[in-house]
Amino acid sequence: MKQFLLIVSFCALISGCSVDKQKQTGPYLGQPVPGDSPVLFAPGNVNTGMPTRDITFTPDGKEIYFGASIGNFSYSTIFCCRETEDGWVGPEALPFATNPEYIYIEPFLSPDGTKLFFVSNQGGHITPENRFITDIWAANREGNQWGEPYKLDTLINSENSEYFPSVSENGNLYFTREEGREYISARNTGTGAI
Repeated sequence: MKQFLLIVSFCALISGCSVDKQKQTGPYLGQPVPGDSPVLFAPGNVNTGMPTRDITFTPDGKEIYFGASIGNFSYSTIFCCRETEDGWVGPEALPFATNPEYIYIEPFLSPDGTKLFFVSNQGGHITPENRFITDIWAANREGNQWGEPYKLDTLINSENSEYFPSVSENGNLYFTREEGREYISARNTGTGAI
């Protein structure tokens, strides 16, 4: 029950944050086009004071996905903001990423916007020892929503942690794998793996 209340409170806190409606029209949640100097992105909407990271945009810029967490990743999920005819709405937690037993982080959209890759520890028995062992998952776009997520095969995922998925225009999936204290990056999976 405590975890359920945590997720409801977390989602309500993020979802209740928004900037002035007038500032929520146009690209980048109504913010100026990025320049050479760093500025905080979408304060009060994406950046709310909680740990927020791993942002990705659809090719047309009308959807923004990002991860947020609380309690040293005790609860982590992926949120989405969408541009509509009336302006930007959200953030809203993705429906498949709301189980408080699991971590959902590091969203990355394929260049064509048809697949959403992310990292999760779901799909196994979670213990304190393996809580942070993660795999790369994906969901396919089905109209305006995402289909049922699926864990990528063993060519990608192993008994160790995989994270930071990134996909190039030719379909290669690049990611990091933790093996002991060493990391393997930039794995070319070819077109059949994803």
